[in-house]
Amino acid sequence: MWTYNFGVHNLKETTPAMLYVWNKSLAKRGSSEIGSCLLQYINTYVPALTTKLVIFSDNCGGENKNLNLSLLMIRFVQSGRFCSIKHYFLMSGHSYMSCDRDFGNLENFFRGREIYTTDHYVELMREA
Repeated sequence: MWTYNFGVHNLKETTPAMLYVWNKSLAKRGSSEIGSCLLQYINTYVPALTTKLVIFSDNCGGENKNLNLSLLMIRFVQSGRFCSIKHYFLMSGHSYMSCDRDFGNLENFFRGREIYTTDHYVELMREA
């Protein structure tokens, strides 16, 4: 079973990370899927009065550094949702973001466990 996992950390809040999980048979892990996750997160969890958005991500072109995500950010500014958006791409091989720590902790938690369904995977993620 192959699953994809995308994490969002709000560095201004003390809330836990938001992890988006889907099965590889349902969708790929490209710019459209990452954009959909960001759109859902921003529309649901970022207060409407927020005027500035700062994003840090790794340098992965297929997921983060691409035209689709750039157009999504432009749309947010043009629609008036944000006045400005700054998107920083960390240097490949030298980034250790909060999401990386989350993924490492999950990997250690899953080690040695038998997982057969995406639902079971998500259930275990909540326990971790």
